[in-house]
Amino acid sequence: MNYFEYLLMALRAIRSKKIRAFLTMLGLIIGVASIVVIVSLGEGNKKQIQDEIKKMGNDLVMVNIQGQSYLPQEAYAQICKAIPEIKNGTPLVQEALGVQFTSAYDQVNIVGIHPNFFKLTSQELLDGRLLNAYDFLRRQNVCVIERTAASQKMFGLNPRVGSVIRIQNQPFTVVGVIKHKDSQFVYAQNSIYVCSTTYRFLKPQPGFKQSLFAATDINLIPRMSKQIRTLIINNFHLNPDEVTVQSLSEFLKSAQQIVAKVTAVIGGIAGISLLVGGIGIMNIMLVSVTERTREIGILKAIGASQRAILFQFLIETIIISTMGGLIGIFLGLGIASFVAKATGLPSQIPVIPSLIGFTFSVLTGILSGFYPAYKAARLNPVDALRAT
Repeated sequence: MNYFEYLLMALRAIRSKKIRAFLTMLGLIIGVASIVVIVSLGEGNKKQIQDEIKKMGNDLVMVNIQGQSYLPQEAYAQICKAIPEIKNGTPLVQEALGVQFTSAYDQVNIVGIHPNFFKLTSQELLDGRLLNAYDFLRRQNVCVIERTAASQKMFGLNPRVGSVIRIQNQPFTVVGVIKHKDSQFVYAQNSIYVCSTTYRFLKPQPGFKQSLFAATDINLIPRMSKQIRTLIINNFHLNPDEVTVQSLSEFLKSAQQIVAKVTAVIGGIAGISLLVGGIGIMNIMLVSVTERTREIGILKAIGASQRAILFQFLIETIIISTMGGLIGIFLGLGIASFVAKATGLPSQIPVIPSLIGFTFSVLTGILSGFYPAYKAARLNPVDALRAT
């Protein structure tokens, strides 16, 4: 008998027990599909974080003050003046405040900014204009809103320039509409932007907790970050533990590492299904050897070698594990795509992880099926023929 005949015999054996074969590969299907789904969503999130940071610019540095401390209002100007590596910047203050438009009322994140903010974060203007230096100096009651599902619900089908909204019961005129950015690093989603000089009258605070700075050269970011931190601690007498200075490129690296670790841990847990699937293959193949003992005896009686018997049973396990791996990959990609569309989470086709998962599926099948195949090959033909 040649290898092709062994393949045909293996396919006939699998076809004769279709339900058993499917249940045998089910563990592998679930394992591979789980890994593909988890890695796909994980890689999608990593790419979304990377794209988001790139849109905002790798030359940005974010300063956060922890605890109950604040930077005084004059700190921003002092920092920009003292550090020549700073090209541009903006202080940030934000909090959810009551916003009313006609009969609609909601708590919306209000962000107090310097007009430089829009340039730093590369905001896309859809209608009207952005906040400018005149608004900032004159403390104008004007605002810029994002075009999002939340703002559309409050302002109608299209947020419009010229509308008057009330923030903390104070009237503000909408002067611009910007495209919504899915950024969670600098400001919350669904925000309304006002000048920081005006914000002080909405929510009086002793200063600000966040600020954003752009470097004149991306290579100067490490030195600039260190200078900002040192100046804040020394000049404004803050505890070093309260001051966090981090470039967005560093934030990107940290965020991606966290996502990668979480994905690896959850993927490892999902990979246990592959082990369970391997145990299932071994059990079923041992049962198959027992059921086909007489068939093995006949094959040996007509001259089949131990190697041929071993090869025939190994082919069955390889076919089952290969089919399970392929079904698992396509099922996982389908589930990942469905979850991404249903929840809005990003996903990405994980080519290499899918191939690795498929490879492990096949290897699991081979390793799990080797002992039953070896046991079948070692059967004594006389004892095998006597089996009923």
